[in-house]
Amino acid sequence: MRSDTTASDTLTGTVKGPGELPHEYLFITADNLRTRIGEFVYYVARDADEERHILGNITSRRLVRNLPDAFLSDPQTPPAIVSSLIGLNGEACELYEITVETIGYFSEGMGDFTNPRIPPNPGDPVFLASSETLAGVLSPRMREEIGSAHVGSLLTRSANEVPVVLSIKDVVSTHLAILASTGAGKSYTAGVLVEELMRPYNRASVLIVDPHGEYDTLRSIEGDERFRGADGYQPEVKIFTHDRIKVRVSSLTEADIKYLLPEGTSDKMLHYLSQAYRRLTAGERGERGAWGYHDLRDAVTQEKYGEEDSRGGGSGGNVSSIDALLWRLDNRFDRPDSIFSDHEHIPLQDLFKPGRCTVLQLSDIEQNEQQVVVATLLRRVNKARVATVREEAEETSD
Repeated sequence: MRSDTTASDTLTGTVKGPGELPHEYLFITADNLRTRIGEFVYYVARDADEERHILGNITSRRLVRNLPDAFLSDPQTPPAIVSSLIGLNGEACELYEITVETIGYFSEGMGDFTNPRIPPNPGDPVFLASSETLAGVLSPRMREEIGSAHVGSLLTRSANEVPVVLSIKDVVSTHLAILASTGAGKSYTAGVLVEELMRPYNRASVLIVDPHGEYDTLRSIEGDERFRGADGYQPEVKIFTHDRIKVRVSSLTEADIKYLLPEGTSDKMLHYLSQAYRRLTAGERGERGAWGYHDLRDAVTQEKYGEEDSRGGGSGGNVSSIDALLWRLDNRFDRPDSIFSDHEHIPLQDLFKPGRCTVLQLSDIEQNEQQVVVATLLRRVNKARVATVREEAEETSD
């Protein structure tokens, strides 16, 4: 942040002292209009031989001086008139105590904020940060620049006065959580980010896992002229409904299969399932991933030993446990409408392509199956990425 105070940086208050938390401070102001929660202010501090503008964000406020309650008792008589009768300026009687959370100064070299941990002194002036200053420090990119995502403008300023333009690299290179209360616009914000990823200057490959059926409206960007590139580029949106989603059984791990079994599956059943799964995957077909559900079923059946008579008595065998396990497996994997298949699955080439947004609509799929679909898909994507980096990937592989 620049070390010189410009004419557009408005003096708005005076530091009172430290706040309740180590990174907070308080200041007093009579300016009610420009000290809204969420607004940005700064104080000037000396760091070594340089002056720094220490930026902060207003997090709370309270009224510390007001007109007497008697002046406010008659709604028909404005308090300013009552106070003027006794020689008071009723328009400027209120004083507010503002709590500010310190962010730090913006380092041009680092491209990020640095907090020097220099607290303000009581009596130091507090300035309202100018829109030009905020636009420079809150937006690491320019609008419509390659790798940029314009998500809106700062709410405490006029519309488009302080645009907020994120760096796509910073957004997608790590985990991003959009946190807000119900109805605050989390899904809408995610939709705006996706739209920016599909712009001609980004042309990203996007996969959306949609458990609630909220993102089918993204189809509208396919015919939107705002997304058309000068070279004829137009984004593509593919939506996979539940009937088009298939998971190859051989891509499931032992933990996936156990997770899909219903409650009440005994430890003994899970033990026999583990034995069968490990024996199956250790074989030649298992190593090639060329096995299906009935191969697993046969492996489980081979774990059966002992006999039971017609009255249910046994001779130390496990027939009842194996039969119960097979019933549970059939109920999950051997249904006509099952999403699990011996041969079919969605090729990664159908999901990922520059300029393509793929939406997996999972709203009509059971929750535990949703989690397995996502887990197996992410494992495949990770393996494909590793193989690509190691230059071991083949064009026909998926």
